[in-house]
Amino acid sequence: MTHSQISGAYAYKAGETVYEQFELAQDGTFNSWLHDRPEHSGTWTLSACVVTIKEHGLGTPSEMRNVKVS
Repeated sequence: MTHSQISGAYAYKAGETVYEQFELAQDGTFNSWLHDRPEHSGTWTLSACVVTIKEHGLGTPSEMRNVKVS
């Protein structure tokens, strides 16, 4: 999986999630929305199929594992 393959906008479908809607931009920018309103922003990176999101103002990054692109 590459950076360009997973860049884009995503929306929650089923199961547990941290972000209802979010975008992984090509430039490494991360944005999320809750009920169609801005919620969080920050940066993202991809390494060994793990997406790491660092939100502005938070010290501990969150990780998304088992990312499935369909």
